[in-house]
Amino acid sequence: MNARTVIATRVIGWMLALGAVGAVAIGYDSLPEMLPVTRWTNAPKSMYIALRVPVINVLTMGLVELVSPGIRRATDIKTGNAIEATLRLTVAAKSCLEAIGILLLPASNSWSLAPLAAVLVIGLGTAALLGRRLLVGQRWQKMQMTRPESAGALAVVLGMLALNLPLAFR
Repeated sequence: MNARTVIATRVIGWMLALGAVGAVAIGYDSLPEMLPVTRWTNAPKSMYIALRVPVINVLTMGLVELVSPGIRRATDIKTGNAIEATLRLTVAAKSCLEAIGILLLPASNSWSLAPLAAVLVIGLGTAALLGRRLLVGQRWQKMQMTRPESAGALAVVLGMLALNLPLAFR
């Protein structure tokens, strides 16, 4: 995969992930008074509850950005670029599906379960297939991240945890 394709997936991915946050924020007033927190529990409407999943998707896009250089260093550039683009497009598609599901509330969002599962299985499966050489034996240990990449990845993961932590204490 060439550099232009990777740049295009980066731009498209970020636009869709950030656009999903913007769409939910703009459509906030039309959301019902109770919003799903999980598939089984609801909570009173708040900007935090409405934007939690779209913001987690943006953080996931950031995580892809931070681990991609390490993947490219552990594989050849072409394979690393293909894995990066696949992960980025998977996050973008997931962002769009989840934002649509939020904006269509109070209608049941069970319709989105099959497409969301398909996107994740196909996207993550393709990325794993592309990176299969890294997944066998001890080769994954060759994926070295720089200190700034590692610190950024840790910050992103802590941000994801922080967004979910208040829900654990409800």
